[in-house]
Amino acid sequence: MKPQGDHKQPVPASTPKTQHRWPWRFILIITALATGVAFVSQARSGGGQDQVAWRYSYNQATIEADENAKPLFVVFTADWCGPCKQMKAWVYSDKHVADSIEAGFVPVKIDLTSEGLPDQRIADRYSVQAIPTIMTLTAAGKPISISTGYLSKAELLNWLDDASERYAKMKTTEANASATVFVEETLEH
Repeated sequence: MKPQGDHKQPVPASTPKTQHRWPWRFILIITALATGVAFVSQARSGGGQDQVAWRYSYNQATIEADENAKPLFVVFTADWCGPCKQMKAWVYSDKHVADSIEAGFVPVKIDLTSEGLPDQRIADRYSVQAIPTIMTLTAAGKPISISTGYLSKAELLNWLDDASERYAKMKTTEANASATVFVEETLEH
């Protein structure tokens, strides 16, 4: 005689619970595949469209920065630079990033694809050794912040905030220095 607890009943092949799960699983799998295909497609196409309104003349950008009392956001790049292409596709294509750059800075792109151009002299002036190199500069060309290598969206946004704070401190220091010189000149006369 068998004990009562050993008797097992056969489980139906498909219970109502499992029948309802399959459509949702199928939908999730299809959604995941579609997302993957879209990601690969975008990666092959180079990502999104660059949203930054770049200036390509350093001299014109410095004039604009001076007129608007903004610092420069300078990117040293080249066609053959992989991280530069990634930033163009994944960072500068973000509308929030582009808006942040343009709100606080005059953006200028320095292309180092070909040697011997005027852009190379600018890179030499700032001792650019690797690209991408990103700098914020005063309109007079004084460095505020420098970064070399790829920056993600979040990293770049944090870096921009820091550069803005540094620029504000520099302007305050310059204003205080100018006021001190004026007071000293007045006392001497």
